[in-house]
Amino acid sequence: MSYPAEGVSVLRYFVKTIPQVFDRIADEEQLGLFCRELAEVALVLASRVAGAVREVAEELLVAYVADDYGRFADVPELLVEAELSGDVRREVAATAEALAVRVTRTNRHKSQELGSLAARLR
Repeated sequence: MSYPAEGVSVLRYFVKTIPQVFDRIADEEQLGLFCRELAEVALVLASRVAGAVREVAEELLVAYVADDYGRFADVPELLVEAELSGDVRREVAATAEALAVRVTRTNRHKSQELGSLAARLR
């Protein structure tokens, strides 16, 4: 028996919490792989729970923006590749655009990446 809603809750907790321990993990390569796998699994599992995939996608975008060392660098590509409904794609695109505007002055590269992501999701 599976419990996808509970699983999504646990994965969302990890997405929100893992940045708090980034500095305590010595192996950056393994950490980057873990974050990519975490994002992949979170998106797949969230797609099985009504309404969860948009929330997970948006939380992954927030993690991507907050990450200064590329641990969540794969999030934009994962979101493009994810099987999201048209409505969810548009909502996530709107979130990406809002984040792009928010980080324009502090991180021009991420702002451009988020703008590109929004265009690709539409």
